[in-house]
Amino acid sequence: MRTFKVSHGALEIIVDLTHPDIYTSFDKVFDTVSIPSTGYLLKPSQFLISYTKEHIKLPAYIAARLEGRSTVARYGVSIQNAPTVQPFWDGNLALEICNLGKTTILLKKGMPIGQLIFEYIDSPPLKTTLDSVWQGQRPPNLTDMTN
Repeated sequence: MRTFKVSHGALEIIVDLTHPDIYTSFDKVFDTVSIPSTGYLLKPSQFLISYTKEHIKLPAYIAARLEGRSTVARYGVSIQNAPTVQPFWDGNLALEICNLGKTTILLKKGMPIGQLIFEYIDSPPLKTTLDSVWQGQRPPNLTDMTN
C-alpha cells in the first residue's frame, strides 16, 4: 500500500522557514497516511505531499517542469513541485497537492494528475543540483507503487 504525508490541518504551530533545521518540523505538521485500494478522499482545503511513481533522471542538457492537468485544476486541485526540475536531477519528484475547491476529490493510485514538460538547454548549467538535499529522493514504500 502506498503512503504519503497529509497535513494535520489548522494547527497552533509556527514554522520558521529560515531555520536551518526546517525539515525536522515535518513530523509536527504531517501524518503518514496509507492510501487504500479504493483511493483517498482529499477534502476541501486539505494539503498533502506525495511522489511521482516515475523515477526521473535528467542529463545535463534537459530541464523539466511539472504542470497540473486542467481537468484536475477545474475542480480546484492544485499540483505543485519545485518550479524547475534541474539538469542532472535523479529521483522521484515530490508533489505538493492541495484541494482549493469546495468539493471532496477522490484521488486514486496511478490517476493522471500532471504532466512533465521537457526543455532543451543550450548550454550546460553553471551550478548543478547534485548537492541538493533532495537529490536522489525516493518516496516511502517505492516498491508498493509499482503494483
